[in-house]
Amino acid sequence: MKPGAHPDSLFKISHLIHRILVHALPSLYFLITVSFFLRTYDSAQIKITFFQVGSTMLLTLWLVKISVEGRFPFEKRDWVFAAPFIALLVSGLASYLHSPFKAMAFDETTRRIFYMALALIILSEFRTEESTRRLLRWIVASAVITIVYGLVQYLDIRLFVGEQTGIDPFVWRGAFGTRIFSSFGNPNFFGNFLVLITPILIAQYLKHGGPVGRPFIVWGLTAALVWLTDSLTIHYSPGNHFMLYERIGLCAIGPLLAVATFKKTGSSAIASLMLIVLGMLLINLYATETKGAWLGFTVAVVVTMTIITRYFVKGELAYIKKLLVGIMLIVVLSSSALLSYFLPRRMQSVNFRVFTWIATWEMIHTHPCLGSGIGSFKIAYPAYRRPQIIALESKSNTETDHSEDEYLEVWNDEGLVGFGIYLWFLITVLLSGFSTLKALCYRRGENFQKASHLEIGAGHPHAYDLLGYLGALCGVLMHWFVDVSIRFVSSGVYFALLPAMVVRLSDGVALEDPQENRALERKIRLGIALFWFLMLTIFQIQPLYGAIFCFLLWCLSEMFERGLWSVPSPPAPVPNGANGASEPMRAWRILAIGIVLAGGLRAAAFFRGFFLADLHHNVAIFFSKSSIWTKSPEFDAKLPSLPPELQDEYKNVGAALEQYAEVMRLNPFFPMAPYFMGNVYNDWGSQVENAAQSARNRGDSMAAETLRSTARKLWEKALQGYEAAKALAPNYVQSHHQIGLVYAKLGDQAVTWGFPQEAEHYYQIAIKNFELYRELDPIYLDNYSHLAILYLRKKDYDSVIHLYEKAFHVYETATHRNFHDREAEILTSLGKAHYLKAANKYLGKPGPANDEDVKKAEEYFLKATQTDPERPEAYKGLALLYPRIGKPALARPYWERLRQLAPQDPDVQAVFRAPSH
Repeated sequence: MKPGAHPDSLFKISHLIHRILVHALPSLYFLITVSFFLRTYDSAQIKITFFQVGSTMLLTLWLVKISVEGRFPFEKRDWVFAAPFIALLVSGLASYLHSPFKAMAFDETTRRIFYMALALIILSEFRTEESTRRLLRWIVASAVITIVYGLVQYLDIRLFVGEQTGIDPFVWRGAFGTRIFSSFGNPNFFGNFLVLITPILIAQYLKHGGPVGRPFIVWGLTAALVWLTDSLTIHYSPGNHFMLYERIGLCAIGPLLAVATFKKTGSSAIASLMLIVLGMLLINLYATETKGAWLGFTVAVVVTMTIITRYFVKGELAYIKKLLVGIMLIVVLSSSALLSYFLPRRMQSVNFRVFTWIATWEMIHTHPCLGSGIGSFKIAYPAYRRPQIIALESKSNTETDHSEDEYLEVWNDEGLVGFGIYLWFLITVLLSGFSTLKALCYRRGENFQKASHLEIGAGHPHAYDLLGYLGALCGVLMHWFVDVSIRFVSSGVYFALLPAMVVRLSDGVALEDPQENRALERKIRLGIALFWFLMLTIFQIQPLYGAIFCFLLWCLSEMFERGLWSVPSPPAPVPNGANGASEPMRAWRILAIGIVLAGGLRAAAFFRGFFLADLHHNVAIFFSKSSIWTKSPEFDAKLPSLPPELQDEYKNVGAALEQYAEVMRLNPFFPMAPYFMGNVYNDWGSQVENAAQSARNRGDSMAAETLRSTARKLWEKALQGYEAAKALAPNYVQSHHQIGLVYAKLGDQAVTWGFPQEAEHYYQIAIKNFELYRELDPIYLDNYSHLAILYLRKKDYDSVIHLYEKAFHVYETATHRNFHDREAEILTSLGKAHYLKAANKYLGKPGPANDEDVKKAEEYFLKATQTDPERPEAYKGLALLYPRIGKPALARPYWERLRQLAPQDPDVQAVFRAPSH
């Protein structure tokens, strides 16, 4: 394109990009919702990559369109709606600049940019009825597919309990027990999607002529059917006398449900489809067992019914209002009953959220005005995490990325300033939606028409779409009080769509020009399908699977454009952005277009690397678990035992270390890769050190020295890996503990090979790191054990005693759970520490029975046997203690008990060995 290009040419370019945007964005939402891939470390990584690459390309095209037109896409009258979206985008960017850890903040920042970019594209380009209908079709299509697959999972769990195979063909079946997750990979995210799609489906059902009460009749019958089905499967027990009645109930309710669903009412086929999907949706929502989703669902339905009652039902149909109020009451009571059922059975998740919120509130107090920076929660949280959280999860190597409350997290990240912008954004969207809905339903004029059914009064056809989006937004806003699905692309991507569509419909949409070039439209749809086929091929997904997936995508797009949801549209003005450019193309605009295109392609390639990194990370974990550390002759012998695809990975890339290095190259913001690389070097160094000890014992000093040096180098590389992880996230998982382990091993090696001063230096660093980790995680007993060993090396018994007293205090006062085995272990360790302290005072003997440490040792050993009667170490402590303080008769019962618990113990066998003659 040359400077001075004719405005007609610019118009064609601008209009072509406009048509691509209004076709590509809806299909992107569909892809993100329905896709998953089970060969990556994260099954949802394909969703993230679709989102990143797709959003990048859409944003690039939109910026090119702006450059071609030479003007901002929003006019003065649009700013009242667009300003909150732009302000939220600016708030995220400003918070990123404020964040002290920009590498880890990159993910959250780019997500905010893309969310707002998609919203702004919707505001500027989806100005026609055709484009808004197309977007709605793809959303509903994604709902149908995910809900049907969720139903497959539900039936698979109920009908194939404990069996290796079922009707769900994928390897992740049963990943969450009886809870289903569809294509989302997590029940909470799937539950959030079900919350937001419910009002949209109800609105479309009503728009296409469905009676207002029918969905609730279907839901009631579906609920009864689900209860009976579960009674016959999960809750079935032999001799259950309700079996006969449950079977009779199934036989009775099944036909009633079919009649309620398929009875002819004069409504369209679309309304019938919506009714079927709504029935399946309730089953899905129940089977997610997500309490927060039920809360959001209740709010979504109540808000939707309230809007219908307030705006859609006219005076002559006032009796319908009483019916709708009754329905709302039933929904609230039913949801309350379900929450009451699930709460006692899943209190762990409730407690987890409460303690997380407490810690988040403390974090907010440190930077209340400007926040700690977007994406900073997961970096700072380990320093605030309550011991109760670790106790609830019963493991220490987990990571909490989000606060389980979207509003608290926004406040923590962006401070009061960013939180205020966030509230302004939400309030603006809701006020514009409700005020427009009122105007649409009560306005008299040429756009006013009566609905095609009796139950709902007159209203503008766009009011139904607005009803769905508003109900969906209110539902997820409630859900986000107890959930952070917005922070995960699978369902969080709708954070951009729902507010944008509310504002878009509030601002008004035009009817499409019937003279649109349909041949061009078909080429665009085919081009989009081919683009994603190319992307999937570049993502290293098998071309056959990519071709099938994209062919289905193209078929759906063609089907949607050939009559489904079609509404005849009279001629209307050409859409925004298609009115040509008013001035010739100047050189600076050509330069801007070139920069935008180059940047967009580079960004897409960069995000492609994230997906490939996740593939390599999955392979690296396999090699790590198989102890295949690196590509070398030492490990080549294991190659024939590997699956063919992993053999290829080994030959082309390498084993665990090479794979992790590739992950770090492709995704420099992923701390797990260097951390796991540190673990590999750590374990490998221990293996080599054991080999060095064996060589030394054999007298092969040269080989022993070589192996010793190799082990030391491997441990040094392990430290480099842990430090690389800490550079991204200073308190990442168990980095401090792992570093302490490496230094303790270096110290042990130095002692073994005759370097005591060097050993003392390493031990001091190990103690420092173990103590640091104890401050972050006072629940992890292995950390106490390693610290105790290091203190005992220095004969610092008081430090060991003080250490385990702290541990016991944590378990006794902070965990609020019954950890009898762990408390007994701590008490036993306390008893051993006092025993050793007494022995040190009396030259190897425990000393007199009235010695304070002897009495403490006895006290702790006895408490340990009472706390955990199955712990042999406590009985052994008493059995060894009493003879050495002159009370051998008291030891006999403990030896007898120890004989029952640990008959193979050498001391037990020595005590009960028959005397030789």
